[in-house]
Amino acid sequence: MLKQLLSIMTVASVVTVNAQSARKFTPDNSKNLQVSISNSNLKTAALTCSNVQTFIGSSLTIGALTATTGCTTGGYAIGNNCYGDLAKANYFAPTTYSTISSPSVTGVAVLFYSSGAIGTKGTGNVTLNLYPGTQAGGPTGTATPIASNVASLPSIVASPTLGPGIHAYTFTLSTPVSAPAGGFYASIVLPVNPGDTAVLLANAMATTTPNYGWEQQSDNAWYNMALSWGVSFNIAMVPQICGTATVTGLTQNSSLAHNISMMPNPTSGELKVNVNLNETQDLTISVTNAIGQVVMNNNYSAVLSESVNLNLSNQPNGIYFVTVSNGKDKMVQRIVLNK
Repeated sequence: MLKQLLSIMTVASVVTVNAQSARKFTPDNSKNLQVSISNSNLKTAALTCSNVQTFIGSSLTIGALTATTGCTTGGYAIGNNCYGDLAKANYFAPTTYSTISSPSVTGVAVLFYSSGAIGTKGTGNVTLNLYPGTQAGGPTGTATPIASNVASLPSIVASPTLGPGIHAYTFTLSTPVSAPAGGFYASIVLPVNPGDTAVLLANAMATTTPNYGWEQQSDNAWYNMALSWGVSFNIAMVPQICGTATVTGLTQNSSLAHNISMMPNPTSGELKVNVNLNETQDLTISVTNAIGQVVMNNNYSAVLSESVNLNLSNQPNGIYFVTVSNGKDKMVQRIVLNK
């Protein structure tokens, strides 16, 4: 069974096979959507809260499917389609909320596409579920979610727009839940009534970029979308995570937090860590990716005032965390790499 995807992103067409199907990704650059994301338009107000996301930049994919043999009615890669996909999910590593003390998820903003009769429409509901899990293991799927919220399709279509056809709907949890220490998945269960459609937006990138998108196919199993499509998907879901305090390190008054800066952010590869301390200190500077893997770790002796250059150009685009530690205190800075 061949599945074809028309996307807005420029990547090579790749055919991959999973247990259920082979899906082919064909880019369509005529449908480039641009979106501007900020805390204000996604309803995060408190200083003790943060929006976390895995998608990169402002260019997002609709993911329209073409009609193919065995799939004559088309549909959407990241939404309802004729292959009967049941749900879409996105993974969030614990490093994405490591700078929040006692983190809890208060809601999830999700970007849906709807333009006239195209995209999200209908009268039914969609359900947001949160599952604990790891990137390697995928969503649990069959287990009871740690939190759920339901929204009607009309309310989603009526939600604020961040660009032509782009609707930002926030699933606000009635009771915040603790963010799992090992990471979690946000999942959208797709509507099943005839005429009801939900379409989510996402990045679609080469598989050299980490994939955080997963899909529950018609066999009820969850599949890594990069393995299904040969393209990495990072779905436009934005959990809103709050805590007792937003901190930069082990202590809010850490001298490191006040005397170290990093620029530029976002970076295209070269990152400068500017250090200006009151006394010499031995420092360790490490860089981890969004799933917690250490990609760089360097030690520096007797540092007082200097600039340290870090080269991330050999890493795939994505979110990284730069940690500076003196063995007693540390500060953590979230960096976006977009080459």
